[in-house]
Amino acid sequence: MEELELYNNVKNKLKTFLNLTDLQIDEINGVYKDPQFPTELTIPNINKYYLDYNNSPATIVNRERVEIWDEQITKMNLVLKQIQRLGLKEPVSVLDYGCGIGIFTYFLSQYKGFHIDAVEFPGLTLDWVQYKCDSPNVKTTSLFDYEWNKKYDIVMCTHVIEHVPDPEQLLNECMNATKGGGLLWIDYPDTWREPEKNPEHLGKDEFKNKIGKILADNGFAMLLGNIKLWKRIDHKSDLYGDSITIKVREGGVSVDTTFPRLRMYEAVGVLEYAKQLLLNTLTQKSKGSQSLTDKVE
Repeated sequence: MEELELYNNVKNKLKTFLNLTDLQIDEINGVYKDPQFPTELTIPNINKYYLDYNNSPATIVNRERVEIWDEQITKMNLVLKQIQRLGLKEPVSVLDYGCGIGIFTYFLSQYKGFHIDAVEFPGLTLDWVQYKCDSPNVKTTSLFDYEWNKKYDIVMCTHVIEHVPDPEQLLNECMNATKGGGLLWIDYPDTWREPEKNPEHLGKDEFKNKIGKILADNGFAMLLGNIKLWKRIDHKSDLYGDSITIKVREGGVSVDTTFPRLRMYEAVGVLEYAKQLLLNTLTQKSKGSQSLTDKVE
């Protein structure tokens, strides 16, 4: 089904769900403003803000706009290509943590083989996610009731981590919930803490700048940097990429070595090999040799 057709289906469902006309939807979008974020940053105040936000029909209407769909579905298509490339066995388990209005959940629910847990603050928004997906393969759960006791093939946590008081804890939960060989999509903005522009962003840039290292240290490898999609390395899992070529040049000596269909966990070994290759090149050059033909066993 084409994306515009998907969006139109959702818009028609939205009108039924909220009992609104096209004109009323346009009027809401014309005057909509986000509610005021609390100045006193206590957990009860923050929770009340998001509960009120997610219980507002205007919030759902404003976030189900076609321009938001275009942006989000473009990203989701990139993720879907990686999912298909991995060849995960059905049913593919998915966690959409902080699903919002459930654009990603709805998109995946249109494909066979996905079982999705969609987690969000309770209220009208979460009811809307279940209503529009209308699938036995989608389970909606209140954020307050969700327990981190399952492993998933795919964990999606997009534009959530910058909103929570303890982003490190959320990152750890997401990592632990991702199966070996699975995907972790943990997208977030480039700048976090700008109180005047984004008071709801509670995380600090100092932690944001550590996320990549934390993921790498815990066995994740970057697949798509533009949307921050990671894969959990599994030594027994499928192969990564078609090939990788190491090129070493020193003083005019060139050595090209290609590794077909490199396994992700072999990447460290390749870097070590490249270092050794350079040392060997310099040694051979000192003996008058112009190239190396050593192969990796």
